Amino acid sequence: MERTRCLLSFSDKAIFFDKPIMGISSEVVAPHIDDGKLQYKVLSLENGLQALLVSDEKTQKCAAALDVRVGSMADPKDLPGLAHFTEHMLFYASEAYPEEDGFNKFVGEHGGYCNAFTSAEDTNYYFEVDSDHLEPTLDRFSHFFRDPLVTVDAVEREVKAVDSEHGKNLESDLWRRMQLWRHTANHSHPVSGFYTGDIHTLLDEPRAKGIDPHQRMLDFYHQHYSANLMWLCVYGCEPLSQLEELAQEKFSSVPGSKLQAPSYPGQVLEDSQRGSLIRCIPVKDGHSMEFQWDVPPEQDHYQAAPCSYISHHLGHEGEGSVFAVLKARGWATSLVAGEGALSFSNRSFFMCKVDLTDEGQGHVQEVGQLVFAYIKLLSSEGGVTQDRHKEIQALSRLHFNYRDKPRPGGYASSLAGSLQTCAPENVLLATYNVSTEYDAAAIHAVLDVMTPSAVRVMWSSKTFQEECNSEEPVYKTKFSSQQLPAEWSKSWEAPGAPAQLSLPAHNPYIATEFDLIDEEPSSSTPPTKVWDSPLVELWHKPNASFRVPKAVVYLSFLLPESYSSPEQAVLTRLFAKLLTDYLNEDSYAADVAGLYWGINSHTDGFLLWGNGYHHKLLDYMQRVLTEVLTFKVRHDRFQLQPGCPALLREQGQNPTNDNSAVLASFQVGGDDIRRNAMMQLLVHIGRPQ
Repeated sequence: MERTRCLLSFSDKAIFFDKPIMGISSEVVAPHIDDGKLQYKVLSLENGLQALLVSDEKTQKCAAALDVRVGSMADPKDLPGLAHFTEHMLFYASEAYPEEDGFNKFVGEHGGYCNAFTSAEDTNYYFEVDSDHLEPTLDRFSHFFRDPLVTVDAVEREVKAVDSEHGKNLESDLWRRMQLWRHTANHSHPVSGFYTGDIHTLLDEPRAKGIDPHQRMLDFYHQHYSANLMWLCVYGCEPLSQLEELAQEKFSSVPGSKLQAPSYPGQVLEDSQRGSLIRCIPVKDGHSMEFQWDVPPEQDHYQAAPCSYISHHLGHEGEGSVFAVLKARGWATSLVAGEGALSFSNRSFFMCKVDLTDEGQGHVQEVGQLVFAYIKLLSSEGGVTQDRHKEIQALSRLHFNYRDKPRPGGYASSLAGSLQTCAPENVLLATYNVSTEYDAAAIHAVLDVMTPSAVRVMWSSKTFQEECNSEEPVYKTKFSSQQLPAEWSKSWEAPGAPAQLSLPAHNPYIATEFDLIDEEPSSSTPPTKVWDSPLVELWHKPNASFRVPKAVVYLSFLLPESYSSPEQAVLTRLFAKLLTDYLNEDSYAADVAGLYWGINSHTDGFLLWGNGYHHKLLDYMQRVLTEVLTFKVRHDRFQLQPGCPALLREQGQNPTNDNSAVLASFQVGGDDIRRNAMMQLLVHIGRPQ
């Protein structure tokens, strides 16, 4: 889960390097929203470690993160999960602070938390604490990389922690699907590995082969952990000069061996693995179809972001989109498209996942035809243009310049990770995926490989009990793999262009005026009534304290009959749900432009609300209100299956299904009688009269 032609300028504020880096500008773009609030500075330490400093004098929390350029793809074949295990062992104690789990206790005592994660190519460690405890926390944190205390006694405990983490993922369809993608990739490439590891791969099997996991972990650390492969971010309320002193003091002594970062060339897929169909059985009910292509690496073109350009169009939900057509036919409940989590520096994976209805499960060939027809449409004349890119660029810059203030811990973690993948002057832009260049060739290079002969399709459904006769060895997912049926390939190679498909129109909701109110009303200033009539009251509450060009509108409709009986209460709730569903297609353009709306039923009627950039908010809310006043229930969105509306069935809310999430929620809790009565009324309302 992406977007008039007016280009928004960035902040003029610059970030400066203490030591210029060859071939790199000294200026770094920062959001408008940070002007006067956050200050940034990048420096390079003598040992090769690079650091980004963020000064926020009003923050109540401080944070730091360190990203190491090694991850799970560096695992040796005989020790899957070693990089993840190293993360656990390293983030526990040091010679300077030998108390086991002392760091976790320390940050917890000072209003914070710490965490770490291992991905394909990097390992990221971070913490957040109260702002007056940055120095002692940073000192403890730095010693993990200066003098880690990795004892033999900790091995079994940390392997069990890794195994427990793996155990929590066993019933997750997301984790199962990702591992199945890897298992069905080229086994000679490290992308096919088991990244998490468990007690079998890290303890039982190595010991049976005479392998010492503790020694191998130390070897891994010395082979891959070096200051020149580390990127640091420190976020605090101190001025930049003081943050620089802290970074120099705490991290200049991190050992640096001028190591080379590992790389992973080679084919991630064999030719026989392309143009393939993988059926699998999920844990949860439902059907889905996921299209995957390995494409040129996005990292090489991060300033042009070709995958983002394509996902903006293929993942669009407005009129003429793949999803709009699928939804109108009753075949799909959601569609997401974009660069997938399996991507790494040498290769990216582009995904398009469609969640199918029961009816859509019987039309998967046609679903594929629509996907490939849209790709063909986007590849043709008028699909890749500078004007379309300018609109996407304007949207991404808009959200960048006026983004909500992030939490320090997560922000530091993201910035440290971005530092290793882009030029330092672009670190904030890369973190927020802001495209700064138009590169038609890079976009077409991705589109050119998004063909039926190169696709891998994962089709997931519990109806495949007979077909799935293989088992993925880690998560035990039942699956089968074959080449695409010839009939599918033929129809997808020449899909035609259904009249319903079209590229997105110009987005009319992109704000271009961002003036702020000069005066700053007190937060205690009461609302004032600015309009009064027999039917309508209008109140205004000014608030300029956030200094952002946004506003909020609340429209409360008082309807005495809305909750006058249980049946009326159910109908009021259904009205709100069906209206939301009805307006999804029209509201998508506003949503990507930062304008949002919603409707909530209550005992006196319902509340319609909207928020976003004030320049276009009232125009948009007027459109929404017009639709509300003229709304009629669409019969195709209220089709019945055992008395349950299709809309609720799509959300897993089927009262006739013992596994329904909603039924489960109705069977527990403190309001069982009312909930069950309302569900029975819902079934009754759905029956033909």
